[in-house]
Amino acid sequence: MRKKIIALVFISALLSAGQAYSAPVIVLDSADVLAGDTSVNINLFIQTDASAPVDTAAFEINHITGFDLTDVSIFAPTNWFPTVNLAANKFGATDFGFPANTITDSNYHFATMTFSFADTFFDSINSVQIAFKSFDLGSDLGVVYSDVPVSGGVVSAPAVPIPGAVWLLGAGLSGLVALRRKNS
Repeated sequence: MRKKIIALVFISALLSAGQAYSAPVIVLDSADVLAGDTSVNINLFIQTDASAPVDTAAFEINHITGFDLTDVSIFAPTNWFPTVNLAANKFGATDFGFPANTITDSNYHFATMTFSFADTFFDSINSVQIAFKSFDLGSDLGVVYSDVPVSGGVVSAPAVPIPGAVWLLGAGLSGLVALRRKNS
């Protein structure tokens, strides 16, 4: 009986310890743009923990015509060296320090990307999905994380509703036309 109680306590401690990552997860902010906007900032977060440390991160964004990556701010830990190549839509940072200074946070704000576009860009489409052509995450231990899930990254323009006054004006004009036809 005592062994069963100890096993139950051990299992419940494991279950309540929180989420353990077997590999990092990439999360992008999603954003709405308003009429007249010409840029938007999207934050990139790396979610991981000590079981899947990250000390190198490199990203290449799929290019969307008219929706250009124009700036990247990287918030790298100490001893990390950021690299940004806007012409190739690439950015990242690598830890060259010793001992390794890894990302093990459950929600590490790694970068803010700024995308610029014409104020008429969202006139013909409702949204764009930011996607990666490639990304590499790894650790000093030689671990390369592949097939890392990516979520978020949708930039959309909310539909502009037709004001109620326009509907009311249309109904009134239709009523006047109907009344005139009835009298003639």
